[in-house]
Amino acid sequence: MKIPTSSYLSSLRKLMVNQAISAYIIPSSDAHHSEYLASCDERRAFITGFNGSSGTAIVTANQALLWTDARYWIQAQNQMDENWTLMKDGSTETPSQGQWLTKHLDADANVGVDPFLMSVTEWKQLERCLESYNIKLKAVTDNLVDKVWGLNQPERPKQPIKPLEIKFSGKSWQDKSKEIRVVMNDKRVDVLVLSALDDSAWFLNLRGSDIICNPVFFCYTVITQDKVYFFVNAEQVTKEVINHLHDASNVVEIKPYEAITGFLSSLKNKTIWLSNESSQALLLSIQGVPKSSNRAITECSPVTIAKAKKNPVEIQGFVNCHIRDGAALCSYFAWLEKEVPKGRVTEISGSDKLESLRAAMDNFVGLSFPTISSVGSNAAIQHYQPSPETDKTLTTKEICKLGGVVK
Repeated sequence: MKIPTSSYLSSLRKLMVNQAISAYIIPSSDAHHSEYLASCDERRAFITGFNGSSGTAIVTANQALLWTDARYWIQAQNQMDENWTLMKDGSTETPSQGQWLTKHLDADANVGVDPFLMSVTEWKQLERCLESYNIKLKAVTDNLVDKVWGLNQPERPKQPIKPLEIKFSGKSWQDKSKEIRVVMNDKRVDVLVLSALDDSAWFLNLRGSDIICNPVFFCYTVITQDKVYFFVNAEQVTKEVINHLHDASNVVEIKPYEAITGFLSSLKNKTIWLSNESSQALLLSIQGVPKSSNRAITECSPVTIAKAKKNPVEIQGFVNCHIRDGAALCSYFAWLEKEVPKGRVTEISGSDKLESLRAAMDNFVGLSFPTISSVGSNAAIQHYQPSPETDKTLTTKEICKLGGVVK
């Protein structure tokens, strides 16, 4: 179903004129550059009508374009209306976003983007491309799509946060703090900023459910040699979390989620480590205007690296999870063998059945992504999710594709 976007684009273009912007970039991202998004951050899906997980939209005074890869070409064509042009990313005939902008914009033009939605690396690459044509990349911190979305934009989730037991993590957050501070000392860093949601969740041994299919919550974590600053919505912090974080030798100070940029701006004469995948907005806060006395290091976070090195408890957790999920799948295949010939199993009912079998297993939390349950022609569509409009009945004469895991 195509969503009419004419009125959205008209409103957006008026805002662009007010900001003296010739082109506005709308990435598929949130302020933490998460792989999956909460509904309040699905700006590109809202403005284009295309709800695939990957893609970038660019709007000018007379054109609206969407770049997405081959997984989503069919879906994008089916969902976008006549206002949008599909740019088949990955095709040799399709220019990059930077190339297209330099070819279609005049010198001295401004290209706007929300700096929270573009990483330090992405910003640097695009800025370098545009500057060679005297085009400026402009930080627009008051997101223009949010203004168009208005009161219809979903609220940011504020689900309760829960501690992760040591029997699952294998290491306390206090021990993780000691190890990370050793790396900070070796790097001669005063402050480490964690912006990736899974980095903070791993580091503090906390879990949440702010994003569907992801055990994370919206936060930032800042680590110094003597304190940990936890930027999070206070409504989400339960007494259980406060007790979990209480430690005489590791002072944890809880601050409002929105206070992160002001906090970073207040730092003086510090060497600050920021992931190169963090948002450009955080780097701008550290550097200040005019440029501050802080020194910023932008490279892979030591927490990201430490998180990738699984301890024995975490490794055994993976093994146990796969054994349980394998048992659920075997039960599902046995059920399909009996029920499909009866002609009553559809993509949706089959997906629901599989989820119920997985949910019956010990320590089930949820799916890591919605189950890909498809048959026949639908099975040819990448990342297909069944809907009441597309739901097909499973038969023994067509190929059925199944995808999905648990966490």
